[in-house]
Amino acid sequence: MQIHIALSERPQWRDARLNEVPLVHISDGSASTGIARAEAEAGLLPRKPTVVVGQQSLLDPSRVPAGAASLWLQLQEVPYEPLGDAAGELNTTDGWTPELARAYAQRVIDRLDAHTHGLKILGTDVISPADLAAYNENAVGGDPYGGSSELDQSFLWRPLPEAGRHRTCVDGLWHIGASTHPGAGLGAGSGHLVATKLAAQRHRKSN
Repeated sequence: MQIHIALSERPQWRDARLNEVPLVHISDGSASTGIARAEAEAGLLPRKPTVVVGQQSLLDPSRVPAGAASLWLQLQEVPYEPLGDAAGELNTTDGWTPELARAYAQRVIDRLDAHTHGLKILGTDVISPADLAAYNENAVGGDPYGGSSELDQSFLWRPLPEAGRHRTCVDGLWHIGASTHPGAGLGAGSGHLVATKLAAQRHRKSN
């Protein structure tokens, strides 16, 4: 699940060191994250979700107007088909309705806000797991990471042993993305590997 927040000014964290950190994880510790994961796997909305907070405008101020800020929140412990609420507060009967998505997003924002001196929110955009799946057919079940991260679906075994090196049967056509080597995720590993191969080929041809 993702939540995008527009702010009229940069967040002021209670721990001022976080004011300059581009990526912050909010959790009560490994036990808290383990409980949230178990709740999500049971189909429940976690009562204390682990919140990944991206402060990208720290790295790229051009993303926002001068003096303003934006936050990108990611929740990795959310059920695709919610069966209940671990906190017993939200109605999940109809699944991921816009109302449920906004209500759960508010729980997340409240958890974040407790670590700041008060967020100056201008607006939010909430993207539920169902929305993610609808936006991108590769995000099966709302998973943006491209599927399994098990060992047999990583490295040269991904997606198949005979197709683990990005080159396709079409001359000049290469396959990159989370469905290819080195494995599931949002990093640019496959693109970097292909770019390196192409650059090496060009260098050899120029010599």
